[in-house]
Amino acid sequence: MEQIFEQMNENYCDKYYPKGSVYEKLSAEHKRGSVMLAGVVVFAGCFFGGVLIWVISRIVDNMRDGTSDWQISLIILAVVGIPFLLCILGLVYAVKNYRKGTAIRIKKSMELSGLSEAEVREFDRQAMQSDSYILRFKGGVAAKVAAQRDGILTRDYLWMGDATGLIVKREDIIAACFYKWSYYAGKKKMWCQSVAVLTRQDKMSSAEATSERGQAFIELLVRANPSIYVEKKLLNEGKEYDNWRKEFCGKATQMQA
Repeated sequence: MEQIFEQMNENYCDKYYPKGSVYEKLSAEHKRGSVMLAGVVVFAGCFFGGVLIWVISRIVDNMRDGTSDWQISLIILAVVGIPFLLCILGLVYAVKNYRKGTAIRIKKSMELSGLSEAEVREFDRQAMQSDSYILRFKGGVAAKVAAQRDGILTRDYLWMGDATGLIVKREDIIAACFYKWSYYAGKKKMWCQSVAVLTRQDKMSSAEATSERGQAFIELLVRANPSIYVEKKLLNEGKEYDNWRKEFCGKATQMQA
């Protein structure tokens, strides 16, 4: 198991988390996305802005010649002006997102995870410690192709590498399973497999995984908490998985009552 999921180490931290924080890394990735968005909308804005100036100049010339048709002129202005305004709004959105720092990533993680700020920050603190596990759910090449992040399993928390920063407490995990889901590449239907954990609060965290790595991950969890139920069947996305999820959340609610 240790060959699949290595423990956190200094070299890994320096390479992937130079600031020693998961949320600093997520914030930096978010900023890069905002810069790329800003670049796209500036390019598009310059194009539509240039076309808009040309259209206005043509309308002015036609007005001077007395050949302007107001209805046609308004339609042309709308066709060019609306995309230009959307580019401006997109640029404003990108700038605002760029200015949002680590605090907003922590806040979103708290809201999504149902955890307090102290708990989220404690996960971030534990994540860089040597007793945490680096979770690589797919092989190196496959993970790079899918742009999949490594997850982190700490003493008390689990993050499966999603961009939203969903964190679950290990003590809250009640079940684990594999499920398959599909997407279309053109007209071809493609199937993928993910490993998922479910908490008594009905929080579900998952990551695309190979059978070997997903099974090793589940065994790692069960070793520390033998009460976790492991579904042996490969579930289908949709109704079958939803029914399975409802069943275990219902049992957890009855136990708490």
